Amino acid sequence: QDWCNLGAALDGADAAAAFRRALALAPAAAEGWKGLARLTERDAAQTRTAWIRTARLAPKDPEAWLEMAAAAMAAGDPAEAERLGLLAVALAPGWAAALLLLGVVQGNRGRPALAATAAQRALRLEPVLAAAWINLANARHGQGRSGEAEAPVRRAVALTPGEPGAWSHRAQALFQAGRL
Repeated sequence: QDWCNLGAALDGADAAAAFRRALALAPAAAEGWKGLARLTERDAAQTRTAWIRTARLAPKDPEAWLEMAAAAMAAGDPAEAERLGLLAVALAPGWAAALLLLGVVQGNRGRPALAATAAQRALRLEPVLAAAWINLANARHGQGRSGEAEAPVRRAVALTPGEPGAWSHRAQALFQAGRL
């Protein structure tokens, strides 16, 4: 545990060395695998392995399942991403980030009604989550309700006025609604 605490307090190679030392002493330390996973994000295979070990050692840790869902999505496996996202949401139904990712996956899988529901649930928890407003707009467009996509995008722009992506989504919503 002390090595995990040290790893959390350090950066870069020093942190990785501390987490590896913690795992050498206690290979079943989920916190050690979680810390190592966060440090190795540039190496997709190593990160995925660390999150898998975290989930095996701490199966009730929603972060591990959510991170594995994100990795599956990045690897082009949307069915697995949705399965893992649903596990994360089941473990932490009040976690907006899990609902956000689940909604993205469901939208990408051509399930806009489910994506809209996930976005709305996330927004009830965190109404200032601009990405969830964008997801809601995308879901409404996917449902053929492009006219209803503009208001959520406007909200996202209001929350993040300096974010070019939100403005891009607003222009897209206006175009899809025939207003641009």
